Amino acid sequence: MSTGLFFLLCFIVGCLGGGAFREVMLPEDLSTWLLYGLMFLVGVGMGGRKGLSDLWRSLRPSALLLPWSSLTFTLLFSAVVVCFLPGLRVWDGLAVSSGMGYYTLSSVLITHLKTPVCGAEVAAALGVTALLCNVFRELIAIVAAPWLARRFGPLAPIAAAGSTSMDVSLPFIVRASGPSYVPVALLHGMTIDCTIPFLITFLAGG
Repeated sequence: MSTGLFFLLCFIVGCLGGGAFREVMLPEDLSTWLLYGLMFLVGVGMGGRKGLSDLWRSLRPSALLLPWSSLTFTLLFSAVVVCFLPGLRVWDGLAVSSGMGYYTLSSVLITHLKTPVCGAEVAAALGVTALLCNVFRELIAIVAAPWLARRFGPLAPIAAAGSTSMDVSLPFIVRASGPSYVPVALLHGMTIDCTIPFLITFLAGG
C-alpha cells in the first residue's frame, strides 16, 4: 500500500472512530503542539539529508525555475478551477492547492489557521479537502509518471509530483525520466517543501 493510501485510510478510520473519543477531554492546544512538532520534523528531515551540500554544488541556478514554475502554474490552475466552484473562496482554494502534494502538513496547517477565522466546522472541511486533493495529486503523479515523461518531457513527472518529488514519487520519477534527473527532483521537492508553510500561512489568512 502506498503512503498516500495508508494515510487516507488512517484518516477515514479516525473519522469513523471519532465518536468513541467525544467524552475524552483533550487539551485545547493539542493540535497546535502537534503542528509545532510536525514543522520541527520537516526541518530535521531537510537538514539531515545526506549529500545536501554536494547536491547544491552540482546544480545550476536555472534549476530553481522548475519549482517556481510548478508553484505558479498550480496556483493559476487552481484559481481558474475555483471560479467554477460556488461557495469556495478563491483564497481558500489557493491555500488548499498550495499543499503541493504535502498532505500531512497542508491539512493540519489549514485547519489550524482557518479555525479562528471561519469556525471549526468550515476549517475541518477545508482541511479534509486539502488532504484529499494532495493525496490524489501524489497518486496521479505516481501513476501517470511514464505517460507524462513521454508526452511532455522528463521534467513533467517532477513538476506533477510537487513536494513528493524528493521522496515518495522519486522512484517513479527515476523510472520514467532517468537517474540523471534525481538532483533536479530533489532540489524541486526541497524548494517546494521550504515554501509550503509560508505559502499556506499567507493564503489561508487572505
